[in-house]
Amino acid sequence: MHIRAILRSGDSTTALELLDRRAREAAGNELDAEATLLRIEALASAGRQRESSDFAQRFVEQNPNSALAERAKAFIKAPRER
Repeated sequence: MHIRAILRSGDSTTALELLDRRAREAAGNELDAEATLLRIEALASAGRQRESSDFAQRFVEQNPNSALAERAKAFIKAPRER
């Protein structure tokens, strides 16, 4: 099953496990940006908003011109919202 489908089914734990495995196996791959966004979504879905927000902030800072930056910004929370 595709990681995004797993995440949409509500199984954020499995999605994160698959993303961890994918990161170990395919480091430096051009799909890293999409995988990072999926990780951000999975963390938020798992109730781990602070981690999700931190990953999103780093992603936007490192990839300001990425087409995915706007999607990542939706997960950035103000410090008082965390």
